[in-house]
Amino acid sequence: RGRRVREYTSTKATGIKAIDEVFRTATQPLREATDLRENVQNALVSFKELCGLTPAANMKQCILTVAAWLLHSDSAPSVTLNLAEQYPPMEAQGPIPDLLRKVLTAYETMIQTSRTLIESADAVYGKLIQAQQAG
Repeated sequence: RGRRVREYTSTKATGIKAIDEVFRTATQPLREATDLRENVQNALVSFKELCGLTPAANMKQCILTVAAWLLHSDSAPSVTLNLAEQYPPMEAQGPIPDLLRKVLTAYETMIQTSRTLIESADAVYGKLIQAQQAG
């Protein structure tokens, strides 16, 4: 599976210096927004694929799939999902198979990228609105 190069939004020069300068300030927030969105999308797809599901699957299906693996596992690894936390971690106790370790790592990546998106979105949105209003 090849990696795609990110396609960032770009602006064209109008030839009017004041307008070009105003919209040039939106370039960096647009790149940040693209990175945030694609990082979350990539993390979600990776997690879903490791669960053996298609990218169209939802998170509930993924969690149910992992739970089914754990229930029907011969080694009976113990995994906890702490729903009391804002960003619920999924933690394994004891030895776990490699595939489950990869799934847990993909889950953690998905949680971290989602957290970064949630915590950064307002600031990026503010910068974009500021550039739009200046325009």
